[in-house]
Amino acid sequence: GKHPEAPTECKKALDMRLKVHGTDKPHPCVATTCNNIGSVHMHMGKCPEALTEHKKALDMQLKVHDTDEPHPDAATTCNNIGSV
Repeated sequence: GKHPEAPTECKKALDMRLKVHGTDKPHPCVATTCNNIGSVHMHMGKCPEALTEHKKALDMQLKVHDTDEPHPDAATTCNNIGSV
């Protein structure tokens, strides 16, 4: 919920994932972490920050899962955006 260290820990996770997967192209693990960061912001009442992170995640997911068929990860993120 409102654990004060949550945003810092999520940022550490994002930094690690970016180091592992790079920044030159979207990766589903990075998108998941952005989605998680958005959820942390949402639970802390920081709606603008939550929306920014969820939109980043969705953008990555749509690029990673470039297909004509809907993807469950993108659907989850859309739901999270709608919950903000």
